Amino acid sequence: MKYYWLMACILIFTVGCQPAEKSTFQPENQPATAMQEFRKEEMASISLQTKEDEREEATAEPDHNQNQEPEPAIQPEPAPEPDSDPEQEPEVTVTTNPAKTPAQTLEWALDQLPENKRLMFSLYDFATGETLSHNGDRVIFPASMIKTLYLAVFLEEVKYERQSLDTEYILQQRDKYAGSTIVGGMGLLQYEPSGTKVTHAELLSLMVAESDNVATNIITNILGFQHINDRIKEYGLKNTRAHRKMFDLESDSPHNLTTLDDLIQLLILIEEKALFDGPLHEKALDIKRGSSKCRIGRYAPTDVKVANKLGNTATILADMAIIHFPHREPIALAVMIQGKNRHQIDDEANAELMGRLSEHIINYYLQN
Repeated sequence: MKYYWLMACILIFTVGCQPAEKSTFQPENQPATAMQEFRKEEMASISLQTKEDEREEATAEPDHNQNQEPEPAIQPEPAPEPDSDPEQEPEVTVTTNPAKTPAQTLEWALDQLPENKRLMFSLYDFATGETLSHNGDRVIFPASMIKTLYLAVFLEEVKYERQSLDTEYILQQRDKYAGSTIVGGMGLLQYEPSGTKVTHAELLSLMVAESDNVATNIITNILGFQHINDRIKEYGLKNTRAHRKMFDLESDSPHNLTTLDDLIQLLILIEEKALFDGPLHEKALDIKRGSSKCRIGRYAPTDVKVANKLGNTATILADMAIIHFPHREPIALAVMIQGKNRHQIDDEANAELMGRLSEHIINYYLQN
């Protein structure tokens, strides 16, 4: 019997000395703050839609694209050299800019980029009508910058009383899906329960200022892509097409396309009140001024008002803005940095370059 007691004591001692089992429980993701959501767009919004776009871009045959769809196709990148190593290629380094004019500043910015990056740039001066463009006619995937187009089309509908900013929309579970894909990335509506009421005005603000993808898909559902594309033609946006919802992976429709020159043309129409004026014009600017100022507005003085919309994927970083000055006419500016051969973008380094580029442009027009 004493041996049984001895064995029991040994067993109790052994169990007591085992290390505590690590918990595998992971709390569910909670709604993030606005800044956390913004960082999500810079990295996690890399939306699955965009990844699919990049795969198509990588394997596309130009002749087949022309046969399948009349829209301008994004030109596929040449394959990387066999011995190239993307991880070892130089990143952006920002040096002092001795430039004075916008053209000189553009040349300075181009010198900052390594060979594996491409800069697209388009500028319009409302005071003189002068333009400056570099790769501005290159067909690109617009990412979230296309939400400015949806904002303009919707406010035009409000102008003609076919829609109202005060109308309440009741959020439904199906709004959180594009086909069978969960709509993720930016925005807080994906976390809100079904039955939540939100006005059309709130949807527009969420779509642009917070880049909410669920709100965006609700707005495009209300408008319809046929109507959006009809307005694109009326606006004179020659290389812009809108076909897909955010995070729509299952659609057979072509991907959304535009150019920076087209986006500048859209900003010109908005600023010159060609689409709507009065309170609706102010509404559009107020909504866009709610966007993060981490790129074009990064170093803007407090008396300069930047009404912008960000856009990015894994391989592009972009921003478009109407910039208002205290003592002169505004300018419209659109900038995109793209990784060649599908190289991923270092967000902070490229945002810094975009911020410095815009800072010098803004300072020039503050003095001229």
